Amino acid sequence: MWWLSSSPWVSGLSCSSSEVIEPSSSLPAPIQWLRFILLSPCPQRLLSSAVDLLFLIILTLFALHKLCSSSSSSSTTEADIRKPLIARRTVTRTTGLFKTTVVATILLSFCSIVLCVLAFTTRTKLKLVDALFWLIHAVTYAVIAVLVLHEKRFASTNHPLTLRIYWVSSFIVTTLFAVSGILHLISGDPSAASLRSDDVASFVSFPLTAVLLIVSIRGSTGIVTTSSVAIPAKSKIRRFRTRQMCVIMMRRIRMTYNIIYDYIDRTTSLDHT
Repeated sequence: MWWLSSSPWVSGLSCSSSEVIEPSSSLPAPIQWLRFILLSPCPQRLLSSAVDLLFLIILTLFALHKLCSSSSSSSTTEADIRKPLIARRTVTRTTGLFKTTVVATILLSFCSIVLCVLAFTTRTKLKLVDALFWLIHAVTYAVIAVLVLHEKRFASTNHPLTLRIYWVSSFIVTTLFAVSGILHLISGDPSAASLRSDDVASFVSFPLTAVLLIVSIRGSTGIVTTSSVAIPAKSKIRRFRTRQMCVIMMRRIRMTYNIIYDYIDRTTSLDHT
């Protein structure tokens, strides 16, 4: 691994490509460019921010499309007509998979917020760029946490495909950050001290993104819904039975009255004859 750890761009915060191609290296130029793009801190941040912003843009467009489609949907009266006569009660419960997904996304967002605050305390020239990078990352995972919690309201059994693709991409980017952190430890370069907090964050984020990778492969949200016929309450049953008994008693009283009235009418007619 000496051909990686001895390179100055491994711990450099600049995106300058002046030191990418090393004449003394036996590696081809495309490989040297590839390792710079994937393992150098500056290109890594650009790659991660591009993935986050692309996901947020797609999610925003999807939300706008949903709002437009819901405004042009059918009226509530038509929905009431199509409502089933027998009411069904839906019970929604969550499993450990759902709770693990929520906790992982919240921890990733919290970790990014801490690094965003710490970025302002450093004396590097790119502290504003670094803070903006972690702020975008924190906002992205905060939005994902809200989205996952929102899935419970609609009882979604599967995660959206866009979210699953983002989790796979996030795991790949976090893996690159973790590899760079290992290279920083191996190289022993003093200039890598400013990236120590980023390396610790990448080591903490790696298992969390691995959990989200498993969730994205499975696709299930961990939300289970069960439906059953709604059973009326005992008080309603009692009121219904009391009302039914009153109706039966009124009918019997009316029948008795009619019988007595007919009998009296017949007896009076016989007396006149």
